[in-house]
Amino acid sequence: MTDPIPRLFALQDSANIFEDIIAGLYRAVLAPGALAVDGGANRGLHSFPMAELVGPTGHVIAFEPIPWLAETLRIERDQRRLPQLEIRQEALAEQDGSASFHWIRNADGYSGLQPRPYPLPPERELIAVETIRLDQVLAGTGRAWRFVKLDLEGGEFRALQGAAEAMARHRPVIVFENARAGSASAYGYDAESYFRFFEGLGYRLRDLFGRPFGRAEWDSPGLPWYFIGAAEAADQALLDRAVPEILQVVLQQAG
Repeated sequence: MTDPIPRLFALQDSANIFEDIIAGLYRAVLAPGALAVDGGANRGLHSFPMAELVGPTGHVIAFEPIPWLAETLRIERDQRRLPQLEIRQEALAEQDGSASFHWIRNADGYSGLQPRPYPLPPERELIAVETIRLDQVLAGTGRAWRFVKLDLEGGEFRALQGAAEAMARHRPVIVFENARAGSASAYGYDAESYFRFFEGLGYRLRDLFGRPFGRAEWDSPGLPWYFIGAAEAADQALLDRAVPEILQVVLQQAG
């Protein structure tokens, strides 16, 4: 049997299929009436489909700190008539407050609270943004928080630390970008604190292709830069079924 992993990486290079895998994951998890979070919404690639999945009885909270992108999301939300989609012009973090945000004007998808390596010479502008913890945002919700996607250009783990209370209470499925050692260096943590955090909340991690991810894999080559976490046994079983099916669909659609 041919190993599909090299082909998945090749398809990512040519067709950005990691986003298709992420979309398959929230389609498997979300149902009408659910609560979902999209951290680093950018142009709404995932915010709008999530809002459609949870329907008018659900709620999606999308965070986008870049002002013009947040306003563009609000305009498109209204045009699509998706009142269940809340747009917040804030950066998710482990502390409430304010911070300087590195806006990469010529590649806004690489913007974040800390600088990172860029694939092109960056046109960088520092802008002041409000930071907020998901614990603060979700403190009063009575709705079941089922899913979160985080693409914060290195800040994902710190944002999850700011969601620890809500994660313990709701135990959502999480999908997040993470450059491992690179993100840890930029945001001031290490592998041990990373894994202790998830273990303390009862989360098991796997990479985007469904393979277990633990301390032994922290420095391993050949891993995608997105990871999946779940705490509930039912969600683990769901992922065991769904991830191979999603990968198969992605490969079949590529031909």
